Amino acid sequence: LFIEGGAGTGKTWNAVEQAARLAESGTGQHVLLLCYNIALSRFLRDLVSRRPLAQGQISVFQWEELARHVLDSCHIGYQPPAEDTSVEAKQHFYERELPEFLLECVREEEFSASLPRFDALVVDEAQDHDTAFHEDFKDTGPHTECGWWSIYLALLKEEASSPIALFYDVAQRPPFRGRGGFDAELISKQLSQPAFARLPHALRYTQPLFDFLQTLSAPGSERLIEQLSEPEDLPEGPEVVVIDLDSPDTASVCESVAGVVKTWLHDGY
Repeated sequence: LFIEGGAGTGKTWNAVEQAARLAESGTGQHVLLLCYNIALSRFLRDLVSRRPLAQGQISVFQWEELARHVLDSCHIGYQPPAEDTSVEAKQHFYERELPEFLLECVREEEFSASLPRFDALVVDEAQDHDTAFHEDFKDTGPHTECGWWSIYLALLKEEASSPIALFYDVAQRPPFRGRGGFDAELISKQLSQPAFARLPHALRYTQPLFDFLQTLSAPGSERLIEQLSEPEDLPEGPEVVVIDLDSPDTASVCESVAGVVKTWLHDGY
């Protein structure tokens, strides 16, 4: 399943629900629920903990946690660059050295029995995971067809024939990751029965927010506004607060935001 949807369309909720249904299918399945950033991984673990399973198991991993888990399972030490390492050195490690270590794990027969194996894969914010390795990464051997995704598929018991669900929005890919690094079609070519769907409407807003967002006009908000719909029963909420600051330094911004939140708490929100 390839599920595309903008901010607030329900991707994360659906990803957790899909992972739970896959986990409970058959006699119980072990599902890998994967994401890219650390904050989202914490949120997913919290959601999974609130979703009791009749059977099966969901393991939530942020991508670097998964890399460490794979290397540890294969008894290859994981030594990321120190915090004070140069940006160039960090890029070299994450874009070239780490993929080489992981490819060694999924390729070499001696590591096959040690690898963590999952029955199914669900990925939230899938657009953050590159479908091609760095341009200087010259390896064209097995498990490089669609970049990092080739490694993820190799960790599934039935590889590309396993149940897989991706939730993504290319417009939300962080600018520092570079545009064009994720290609859903490239992944779909590895699968026998890909199906595409789209979550068309953003649902995470109140009536006052809806009214305010309609007044915005900027490249950064166009995609979001296109996805808004106005059902008859949008929830009410506090009015949008617009604050003009003469000197928008950090301290004044924090003080202003704190004042708004204090008012909301006082009013019962």
